[in-house]
Amino acid sequence: MSEGRQSIIKITNGKKIPMCKAMITAKYPITGTKDFLEVALGQPEHDPLSEYNDQRCECKISAPGFEKKFFSYGVDEIQCVWLGLRKLRIEISIFEKETQMKCDYCYFQDFEDLKNSTFPEIPDPV
Repeated sequence: MSEGRQSIIKITNGKKIPMCKAMITAKYPITGTKDFLEVALGQPEHDPLSEYNDQRCECKISAPGFEKKFFSYGVDEIQCVWLGLRKLRIEISIFEKETQMKCDYCYFQDFEDLKNSTFPEIPDPV
């Protein structure tokens, strides 16, 4: 990876770990503290272990005393981003269970969660 595509992420123990350039970042307040849960989703890139043109995105979730980094994979950029967002949602839930902390995160709903919901009709443009 070229030096220009990296940003350095500082973690709680003082080590510096290179991460792909973040495409999406967000901070969510941790209830009852002045701390934040930080989430990052990296730019899609070619998976170097793939024989094909599969893509991957680096994902990161961190808070004071907690950090987890992982990749999401897909057959293309859209699939690896979609799967990365879903995995980040799961990791936020795991963070809350493991640390007994709660963050102000209004997760997005998957279509599977909306089985019994109805969407408003959008009129066709005239």
